Amino acid sequence: MMGACFECLVEIDGMPSRQSCLVTVQDGMRIHSQEGARDLPPLSDLNPVENAHGR
Repeated sequence: MMGACFECLVEIDGMPSRQSCLVTVQDGMRIHSQEGARDLPPLSDLNPVENAHGR
């Protein structure tokens, strides 16, 4: 649960390439498995609380 390996990538609520080991499951989430990395959405679409880089 360090988020260092990127082997747990999933799509969460339509947002691809999320690291499932770093996201707390909440009721109503739509989670789909994913093979390999995909392009991330623009940073403006990310929740700033979940954006670890603070950009």
